[in-house]
Amino acid sequence: MMFRVLGAFFVFAAFVLLGLLLLPPVLPAASSLSLTEDRWKLEPLYVPDVRAQLAVVSAVRLWGSGPALPPTVAIEEAALSPPDWRIAGVYVVADRPVAMISIPGKPDQALKLGDTLPGGARILAIFPDRIAIALNGKRLYLSTYQE
Repeated sequence: MMFRVLGAFFVFAAFVLLGLLLLPPVLPAASSLSLTEDRWKLEPLYVPDVRAQLAVVSAVRLWGSGPALPPTVAIEEAALSPPDWRIAGVYVVADRPVAMISIPGKPDQALKLGDTLPGGARILAIFPDRIAIALNGKRLYLSTYQE
């Protein structure tokens, strides 16, 4: 008897929910909308003044007390050209990596971490497949494989 009452209640609830779902949605009246009125506007595009921002950063002297660069100074880097040397190999001696550098007409050189390559770059790290160097303030990687 109780199951019949519960079953009837669930059937009734299902019909009520179905009726609520099938009701048409309530839409605003067409008279409340005004087509002539501007409801929104786009903000103008922000274009930063790069020279003024560079002048502010240059005047702050973030890293030390040296003279600031004038904002009109353009820093140009020389294009890298292929070196006249190559990495001949990498090996480990007493848990310290060593890079062999081959220069045409000269005997091979064994270089370790912190040594300077021909051309002025300093060796930062030696891996089996590449060497990390510091050149012009940037960290670069040289492959140990001939490309």
